Amino acid sequence: MRNWLAIIVDDQLTSIRELQPYFESLETIRLVGTFTDAKKALAYMQEYPVDLVFLDVELVEMDGFMFMLKMPKHNDCQIILVTAHIKYEDQGYLCKTVDVLHKPVSQVRFYTAVDRFICIKQGRSFRTLYAESLNDWNQYIQVSDFKQNTFTLIWIKDIVYIENHNKSTLIYLQSQSNPLNSNTSLKEVLRLVPMNFFKQCSKCTAFNINFFHSYSHGFVKMKNIERLLRVGNKKAFPEFWDFIKSKAI
Repeated sequence: MRNWLAIIVDDQLTSIRELQPYFESLETIRLVGTFTDAKKALAYMQEYPVDLVFLDVELVEMDGFMFMLKMPKHNDCQIILVTAHIKYEDQGYLCKTVDVLHKPVSQVRFYTAVDRFICIKQGRSFRTLYAESLNDWNQYIQVSDFKQNTFTLIWIKDIVYIENHNKSTLIYLQSQSNPLNSNTSLKEVLRLVPMNFFKQCSKCTAFNINFFHSYSHGFVKMKNIERLLRVGNKKAFPEFWDFIKSKAI
């Protein structure tokens, strides 16, 4: 049974057609309309219920951010932004959108965004999703680097640790020596990974417990990595300290 209704608003028909096939396998979301005209989309939302909008940022009549301001107040609708420009990502997240997808939208990213929407509608955090094993948890995240204007898809299970650094987020992988530089905040990255495998040990750092080696005197040592990760206090990071206690014998 399909519980939620969605529309696509994009002035490019090719972009709409790229998204449409992804809806065919969804059991809980039904695509009820597509619009190349933002004003017609707003008029439709005045008359009919809409739960989710896949919204392009650069529209003809107005941009996607203005569209959000003009949306009917009575319509408790969520937004997934779709854009060809990385520069809109931060603004999109600041507007409390469900997700920001980059064109061309991959099937993996589409379904990840839909999962986040469903979690919001069901009143649970996306990060409360657990995985029994990361080896069987075949999920990607898309890392965007504004300075390099690049997008990289990475396996979540390959992430060793993540840290904030100079207003960006560094993601260290087991498969390469240099970290990926992401424009997305540490908090936002942690919403995309299973919380039972990633522990935040300080304000700036979180790690994958599969690569955990040991803890000693305020620092975490990771497997095959020389650098030690500094640890925060017990009150601020109780989940991390519970994890450390579970390793004691």
